[in-house]
Amino acid sequence: MSQRNLDPKKLTGVILAGGRGQRMDGHDKGLILLAGQPLAVRVRNRLGPQVGTLILNANRSAEQYSQFGFQVVSDLVDGYAGPLAGILTGLASAKTEWVVFSACDTPWIPEDLVARLWRAVEQSRDGIAVAHDGGRMQWLSCLVHRDLQPGLAQALADDVRSMKGWMSQLDVAVADFSDQASAFANLNSREDIAQAETRGV
Repeated sequence: MSQRNLDPKKLTGVILAGGRGQRMDGHDKGLILLAGQPLAVRVRNRLGPQVGTLILNANRSAEQYSQFGFQVVSDLVDGYAGPLAGILTGLASAKTEWVVFSACDTPWIPEDLVARLWRAVEQSRDGIAVAHDGGRMQWLSCLVHRDLQPGLAQALADDVRSMKGWMSQLDVAVADFSDQASAFANLNSREDIAQAETRGV
């Protein structure tokens, strides 16, 4: 599955913001402000320049997101089925062969996220690459070929809900980001937001 001659700009980027925001008191995490700017906008500022098209996966607040210029798509699977539902929706919504995903609560994702995932994915027979920060896999920072859509739909029908659970069935290439481990810091709670603002964004 050699992709050396393809332009990474011919990718779709998808920001995953479809969760319940339980650790944010039920608030839509992508709209939570960090130093006055929504988290989803911060991720867009990082991911947008790396792709040709950008989509936001969200299950509520579509009007608010649209005010920030987002193209919003809601899960194809009912009932907040987790990040895999967002991956499936992103693959179904994209018009490109390759789709790169990022969570809405990781505002400092690497500016070369796509480039490194792109290089790594050549080592995957199945067409999927995941970032590794040197300590653990960053499952939601991944590049996925649209041919994996039917298998993912079946996994969800079989009640697979975790990224690791689905990817354990695939030949996943690993992209090394051990030199940028802090870039994948995610803000899960109000306390995380407050600490980030105290440190300076």
